[in-house]
Amino acid sequence: MEEYKFVLIKIREGTTIHVKAKEKLYDGSFKYFGLKGSDYDDINRSLILYCDDKDINELHWCKCDCCSDSKGKYLKCKSLYSSSSPVVIMNACDSIFLDINVDFEEKYITAESSYKLFEQFVPLETMGYEYTKKHRIYKSNKNENTLHKLAQKNEYCKRQYDLKEPTSDGRSEYQRDYDRIIYSKSFRRIVDKTQVFSASKGDHYRTRMTHTMIVCQIARSICNALNCNQALTEAIAISHDLGHTPFGHIGERTLNNILKKSFPEVGGFKHNYQGLRVVSMLEKDYYEIDGLDLSYQVMEGMFKHTSQKKDIDVSEFVNDDELIEYLHVNIPYSVTIEGQIVGIADEIAQRSHDIDDAFISNLLSFDEFLSYLKLSKFEELAKEIQAIEKRKVECDDKIISDDNELFAFQISSTIVKYFIKDVISASKENISKYLDKNEENFNDSHIINDELIVFSDKGELICNYLEKLLNNKVLGSTEISVSDQNSSVIIESLFNAYYNNPKLLHNGTKRKIYNDFIKYQGIDNVVDLVEGSPNAVRKEFDCILKAIDKEYKLKQKILIRDICDYISGMTDSYAIIAVSYTHLTLPTILRV
Repeated sequence: MEEYKFVLIKIREGTTIHVKAKEKLYDGSFKYFGLKGSDYDDINRSLILYCDDKDINELHWCKCDCCSDSKGKYLKCKSLYSSSSPVVIMNACDSIFLDINVDFEEKYITAESSYKLFEQFVPLETMGYEYTKKHRIYKSNKNENTLHKLAQKNEYCKRQYDLKEPTSDGRSEYQRDYDRIIYSKSFRRIVDKTQVFSASKGDHYRTRMTHTMIVCQIARSICNALNCNQALTEAIAISHDLGHTPFGHIGERTLNNILKKSFPEVGGFKHNYQGLRVVSMLEKDYYEIDGLDLSYQVMEGMFKHTSQKKDIDVSEFVNDDELIEYLHVNIPYSVTIEGQIVGIADEIAQRSHDIDDAFISNLLSFDEFLSYLKLSKFEELAKEIQAIEKRKVECDDKIISDDNELFAFQISSTIVKYFIKDVISASKENISKYLDKNEENFNDSHIINDELIVFSDKGELICNYLEKLLNNKVLGSTEISVSDQNSSVIIESLFNAYYNNPKLLHNGTKRKIYNDFIKYQGIDNVVDLVEGSPNAVRKEFDCILKAIDKEYKLKQKILIRDICDYISGMTDSYAIIAVSYTHLTLPTILRV
């Protein structure tokens, strides 16, 4: 990288230098005199011009050469760039640290050489966060040249906004997706969301986070065996449960029941639909847009990792028509092979590790589990598990602190390996047949119009059997039923409290409701729910709850959806604390 020194000029709107710069910069004839002393180093410079106004709407900068003529040394514009991006302007102003209250007509300030600062003012194609609604054509990634013909590649990537980021960091677009997800707040929160058993029950039960990482590992193994796009696969895997409520599936069922019973016009609730809403609307990491601007490939895989509900309209959760079109809601499986891999990896994780948790909780004994596998159709898996018992006997002389815990882990690991092997074998055969028929069509559309990643017939039989076993012995147990009942009471109580008294909502949520009112057409009268007068806010909420006319019916719908957003985003711990904040009286069965 060339060494740059920065001449930073903070100017007032309408001054001579401001007018001159705006007139002359674009024809390359702008010259800036007044430099002296050490500032005459023969190195490239960047001249940055911005206004000393409260609201800066545009920023101009240029690469300059240090020159001289009869009048003396000066900076001459070599190439010019500009931006109206709020983030670029903010970064510039925050990095400069100037507090100059005079007209810089004939004065200058020189900043120290700084690569960090320079990176914010490099040519437009590599500068900060600019975005366009027009899709860029992403460059092919040389690391993807050896991928399978059906694998998604960098050049196929589509995004909602196309935030421009530095292109020199070596990441593919799907690696960029992965990084955006792991830095998101919604990803951090799943560490305290229930998988099956509450984390408060013990230290070693799976949470939604550990489940997510396990799905990622299983998906990666299948992906690498099939030579598909690992970055895309992992991005889908770590994001697939971002829309989950606290307390696991009972949370989403409770919210769905509330909406379907009392507010059918709002639409229902399911975590894969909510996940789309989280990454496209609710996360706020950029000034210019809502959401994380993930690729459509990632979002489609998130959405399709579990089944769709015919009575829920995806348009109730996202407001991007192009995204909805790419979701291919008429197709029940993912249209990328990577999305299909994550879907089946999720199934494998649930079957194997829920069994492990069942062993730990003593809801299922080892002997009982093996007895369920005595049927001839499960003989292959039973033999592999019995081999673990043989190894256990052979190692009886070893000192093991918790023999049962180790045995449970070995069984879970064996089930995972069995299913991975089964899926790889069956899928390779499917892919081969598909290519024989559809290779040319795929090259045109880059989507898969068949379900290729599957279990074998025997593998599917075993998977379904284990699911029924878990439903009966674990999910249907008294312990889980009581826990689910308690969790459902918390979710329902929170919803009722926030709906009947929206003033109890977090200020950030009330601000979001206010902003959502402003965005929607058909809403003319909006009260600031945070800064507005208490009487005005109270009257507004009363009218919303009564839904007195068409406008307030729309406001009511927005309020309900935003309440669901707030509750579903909670962790288990926060939901329990939130109950106390609302001063609710809970049933005696609830132990918190």
